[in-house]
Amino acid sequence: MTLFAVLLLIAALLLTFVYQACVGDYQRLAGPDKVGAGILFAIVLPLRWICLAGVFGLCIAKGGFPWPASRVAQYLLVFMAHAVLGFISLMASPVPSTGISAKNFRGQFARTPGAPFRESPRRHSHRTLRSL
Repeated sequence: MTLFAVLLLIAALLLTFVYQACVGDYQRLAGPDKVGAGILFAIVLPLRWICLAGVFGLCIAKGGFPWPASRVAQYLLVFMAHAVLGFISLMASPVPSTGISAKNFRGQFARTPGAPFRESPRRHSHRTLRSL
């Protein structure tokens, strides 16, 4: 059982490295490419949480947490804390904070076929529409 917990911790560590690589790629990309890279967050984070939840469950089963005395209360307390911290880490990841919507997506990246690409005037507030 201890070997399984160590293997789960190693898997969580490797998934943490993958998550960091995803963050680096996500910050580098722009436009529709961000959506594809953002999908990896939905894959990597839950797998990492599952590995850590397995480790916590094994720790509780072996009596690793002396307080509270009841095993049910230990499971409830540890997994509630794990869920809250997981939600905080999800909100701290760059995906929910991008603010991509259909309105600003079309305004920044859409263009007619064959037309030259022009930057959105919202990116450069010192320019006016006449100067473009």
